[in-house]
Amino acid sequence: MISTKLAIQNIKINSLELTCSAFLLLSPFLTWITLVILITESPGFVLRLVTGFAVQSNLFDIASYHAGMNIAQSVASSALISALLLLSGGLIILLRKVRIGLSVATFGLILFAIISYPIFGTTNHGRTTTAYISAGIGFFVALVGIVIGVVALRIPKRHPIGLLIKAMKTREGLIKAGLFISAVSIVLDGLNHTALGQLSNFLDTNTFEMTLHFGFYLSLALLAVWFIFHQNSRRLVSNYMISGLLLALLPVGFFISDAIYHTVLGEYQAFIGHNSVETILHILTYYGLAAITIGTLLLRH
Repeated sequence: MISTKLAIQNIKINSLELTCSAFLLLSPFLTWITLVILITESPGFVLRLVTGFAVQSNLFDIASYHAGMNIAQSVASSALISALLLLSGGLIILLRKVRIGLSVATFGLILFAIISYPIFGTTNHGRTTTAYISAGIGFFVALVGIVIGVVALRIPKRHPIGLLIKAMKTREGLIKAGLFISAVSIVLDGLNHTALGQLSNFLDTNTFEMTLHFGFYLSLALLAVWFIFHQNSRRLVSNYMISGLLLALLPVGFFISDAIYHTVLGEYQAFIGHNSVETILHILTYYGLAAITIGTLLLRH
């Protein structure tokens, strides 16, 4: 039992490669096409929404023509081929053939993007019905996974699992993990909002709230830049240095301010998320912030 545990802890992995593989293997089962139907009426000169619904389809739904709309055979075929290529790419990366796996997965992503591109956009059916078709979160998970894989090629070093677990118990390890989780979640959230035509909702049109959001994003970026350009990154958080504390706690401060703002206005849904995808991404962002806070304030070594 002990020897097995030691053997597992001594297995060397690259956390970026592992994350890339996980994203590619997960992506085909997430939404790749979102169809939104809005039915409106215009009594007088006022446009009013009567009802609406959305249909979300993963690659296998699209391949089997279950997308809530007419799907061309070329799109269905490309969806199936892309799913197989993404899954194959993720598995190949697990076998430590990162370049080959990335090439396979990238070809699958590009294939679906080129073949399905003409179906995306807004169409009007009469004066009262509007159909909006956009890329889903699965497409962006695959895209971000490939980007992470490219970064892994530049940082190919592998570490024993036991050493990575120990690193997660240090300030530096927790802050780096928190930064990574929050940054990836924010990027996915922004891409998802942009595809749905809701970029203004992501940034917020209210000047005060927009300031909080931009301050949050900028403070995370500054913290990431500090780690990237300082070889001895322990200087950031060792011995409770004032500058380190301020830099690491800036995003937490903006987050708390945003939480108070939404609580006072009673806008809990805007803070938590309007749908399941948005909620999960927000929770992951907050989880990353929790890791940054714990790493900065609670861990002494």
